[in-house]
Amino acid sequence: MARVLRRHRSGDLHHVGATGIGKRPLFERPSDFQRYEKLMRKYLKRYSAHVRLLSYCLMTNHVHHFFFACVEAMSRFMKGLHQEYAQGFNQARGRSGPLFESRFWSRPIASDDDLGKTIRYIDQNPVVAGLTEDIALYAWGSAGAYLHGWNTMPLGRPEMEWLLGPKMATGVDFSAAYRSCFGTPFSQQGYLDLTERHRKEAVRAKSELERQDYGSAGYHDEMEALARSADGMEVLRERMLLPTEVEEYLAESAEREILGRIVVGNKNSSITGLELLRLALLRDVCELTHKEICEIMGMSAGVLWRRLERHRVWMAKGGEYADRVELVLTDLLENGWNRVHGVRPFFSG
Repeated sequence: MARVLRRHRSGDLHHVGATGIGKRPLFERPSDFQRYEKLMRKYLKRYSAHVRLLSYCLMTNHVHHFFFACVEAMSRFMKGLHQEYAQGFNQARGRSGPLFESRFWSRPIASDDDLGKTIRYIDQNPVVAGLTEDIALYAWGSAGAYLHGWNTMPLGRPEMEWLLGPKMATGVDFSAAYRSCFGTPFSQQGYLDLTERHRKEAVRAKSELERQDYGSAGYHDEMEALARSADGMEVLRERMLLPTEVEEYLAESAEREILGRIVVGNKNSSITGLELLRLALLRDVCELTHKEICEIMGMSAGVLWRRLERHRVWMAKGGEYADRVELVLTDLLENGWNRVHGVRPFFSG
């Protein structure tokens, strides 16, 4: 019925979901749905080089997303989206504690049949729940956006047209092809069976990240093509750098050898300037938490804190380390790698 997208060097198809803790509501009023969608647009822009949203549905106590994405970027997207949404939700209600139940779950899409059934499953959620009789009439999902253009969510319309290609080749328009593929309701038992299968196949984000490497074979070609597009440089400056991109950049940096020779600290506790800069970039450019950096670098929280404090002190003192770091930041900004102009205060000491 629909065909699988061609494999991408740095992306794949994923069904992603998250539930409110104890199945409590994630959305209590229309403004909550609107705020979540606003944050979705924000993070889709930030990770536009590596994340495409093909389908989504926001239910009262859970959410579904269907991505064509690099796993690492998708994980950062979901983490940022849900952290910021939960903080605002709690502040507005004077509550504390987690809003979402654990981390999001995800399923890689492996077959043509699975692809079509998954998008249909996402779109049919509000129908099965009795919230609407027609997928196109539900306000908080991609079906209405595709069929009526109700919101400004940057959906992967070209990718969706590719998926619907066989149907559209018969002479039907996009809306008719979409309804034909995804608009038919499931039987109650069929829906429950599919839900149980998805539950069994779902994996937590962390275990998936451990299994799949970031695909960088065509990375520079993609970045160059994006930079040459009409608003490419602006998009690049708005998005964050991924941890693997930090490694990729540092491996090619003109300042690598010099920073590697600079020793920061004393004979009992020394570290090279390159290692120190890596930690600072992970924190201030990738916006990782200290816990995440400790997991990536295999160090204790105490060691990380002391080294980041050393970075702050050496940036404040000036000298060769601070000068070389400034050259790195300037190079990153000029090449449109990330929002370096926004993180310069973190490097000023």
